[in-house]
Amino acid sequence: MKGLLLRVSSPLRSDGLTHAERFTRAVLLVAWPPVILWVIVGPSVASGGVCVFKMVSGAPCPLCGGTTSAGYLLRGEWSAAWLVHPLAVIALMMAALHSLVLLVELGQNRALVPRRWWSWPWTGWALATVVWWGWRLLLR
Repeated sequence: MKGLLLRVSSPLRSDGLTHAERFTRAVLLVAWPPVILWVIVGPSVASGGVCVFKMVSGAPCPLCGGTTSAGYLLRGEWSAAWLVHPLAVIALMMAALHSLVLLVELGQNRALVPRRWWSWPWTGWALATVVWWGWRLLLR
């Protein structure tokens, strides 16, 4: 009978973040903003954008329009950003929220949400992006 009982533990630890968890949060917080800015204002945008998928297939990829949408967001043109690629707007908002949570976790040295919690919203976003892409292809 003793072997049948399972030990249930909380996914959140109260003993603080490990060195690896603190390092990962710090790297993510430092790395993603420059990457996003480079994508938005980098050399590919100046030349009209480069999408290998579109160059090969002639059809837009699921993320086509995301860079333009992010550029509109940076200029404060929310409606234009939404019209170009609504899911890019949602992704940038989720990334900002995720970054805020990581920053607070880093500052408090403890996890606020279970490690795998963020996989659900990002997976949902990816699925919605594929569905939206299919819809765009049907309307072409």
